[in-house]
Amino acid sequence: MGYYALSLSLVGLPFAIAVGVVTGAVSVIPYVGMFIGTSLGMGVALWQFWGDPGWIAAVAAIYAFGTVFGCAAALMAAPLAAIAGVVMRHLIDRYRASALYKDQVEIEGRP
Repeated sequence: MGYYALSLSLVGLPFAIAVGVVTGAVSVIPYVGMFIGTSLGMGVALWQFWGDPGWIAAVAAIYAFGTVFGCAAALMAAPLAAIAGVVMRHLIDRYRASALYKDQVEIEGRP
């Protein structure tokens, strides 16, 4: 869901978040869900960007890449996000324990 909502927002598609959520929600139904989501997104793109084929192609590319990554990528997103969160917290703790961080705090006069 987030992939479509963010990507369509960056392109400037109106109702990008709603279209992205609907596309993500119905994409769990093989073929039919992706057809519905792609039809909705491309319909809005044609309505918004009529006469500008570059932006229409950008929306089509977003949906093409979404099908490449597919449902497996959606299932992997939550565990990968959890792993990234743990790694980032560990790196932040190591940075705060480093001399680089402690020297910066002393220079600025913070306790």
